[in-house]
Amino acid sequence: MPIAGDPAQSSIKIGELSVAGQTLAADSQADLDWKAPFLTLKPYNLTINEIKATLALQIAMLSNLPIQISAQIPNQALPHISLPRNGQAKAESFAMNAAFRGLLLAPSTWQGDCLAQAISPWVQFGEHTARFDRGSSVTVLRGGQLSCVDARLISDDLSILGNATLLSSGNAAAACRIVAPPQNLDAIARFVFPGLKGPSLTPLSTPQRAAFDLAAFGNLRQLHVQLGKGGPVLNLKSAP
Repeated sequence: MPIAGDPAQSSIKIGELSVAGQTLAADSQADLDWKAPFLTLKPYNLTINEIKATLALQIAMLSNLPIQISAQIPNQALPHISLPRNGQAKAESFAMNAAFRGLLLAPSTWQGDCLAQAISPWVQFGEHTARFDRGSSVTVLRGGQLSCVDARLISDDLSILGNATLLSSGNAAAACRIVAPPQNLDAIARFVFPGLKGPSLTPLSTPQRAAFDLAAFGNLRQLHVQLGKGGPVLNLKSAP
């Protein structure tokens, strides 16, 4: 791997690359280009759970190792993705662009952006299926703060809107609003939270629609979730 001297080209041969048991690449080659002080990984194609993606990277052999990474998932059909509680998700089309930059050895300088959008996504849990017209999310990393500033799944009958922030200290906060006809919201709330009786709904300008608001706050070890405006608070603790 060239990291000094005259300009040079090289490559990394990959027998298998896997993360958490998921194979990302096999029997492939990643091309490298060196031109002081930059070592560049040329756009490299990989597949994650049948999703095709492209990754590129450049690192400078300077103090604190300046680095920038870009990843792209070109517009394509989204195959079945497994969710908790035996759920699954799929979309007619999905696309994503992500970028990361900063000094590798100085986390306070890290910055990142991730934009994703989906057309005709749907989510299924058992016999229950929720279909949407479109979905999108915007996530940013700045100064040790990771924020999903806007996430939404939109349809005429059901919409889900949310945002969340995680600090480097481990503290976190999130908000989610589910909008649907009141009788549907009651069924959704009881399905997601089986012990909840008479969910607290927020009325909207039209009686045909109401909102079920969720608010989460705390840290990664203990998170408090309020079920509906003025509703009960559920305490979630992570395993020690």
